[in-house]
Amino acid sequence: MEALLNNKMKKILVLIFTLSLTFACVAGQKAPDDSFFEELLLSNLREAPYTAHVKITRAERSKEIYSDSGEAGYIMFKVHADVIETFKGGNYSKIEYFIFLEAPSKGPMVGQEFIVSLHYSEKKDEYRVPDNGYVLPVTERLENTARSYRKGSRP
Repeated sequence: MEALLNNKMKKILVLIFTLSLTFACVAGQKAPDDSFFEELLLSNLREAPYTAHVKITRAERSKEIYSDSGEAGYIMFKVHADVIETFKGGNYSKIEYFIFLEAPSKGPMVGQEFIVSLHYSEKKDEYRVPDNGYVLPVTERLENTARSYRKGSRP
């Protein structure tokens, strides 16, 4: 009986120790540093004709690009979004743009919000995300950086 209690007590102590380490690790984590994204956003604002905080309302597959082996390499999505705030370019309430994502991909999800910087297509008749780094997370710091840029206080 005493051995059984000791064994249960050991398991409880191990569990408590494990939980305390887990909580200590989680509590010690810091939020990601926005400085990298801030520099990327400033670069995007300087070179892209349009930058805004958007909320995805719909995304549909538009085209697939296949590799030489016949597998889908990239998928182009047509994204429909509500514009929450424009930082550079025309003031639209809604916008459509195209983005290429590596296959397999379900595409941008309805309800997701991003700060997106867009370039015109070659024919200048539609917007496109030109490459990685033009779709950024929405954070207070990034929004404030974009607002400062819009107001003319450009670093």
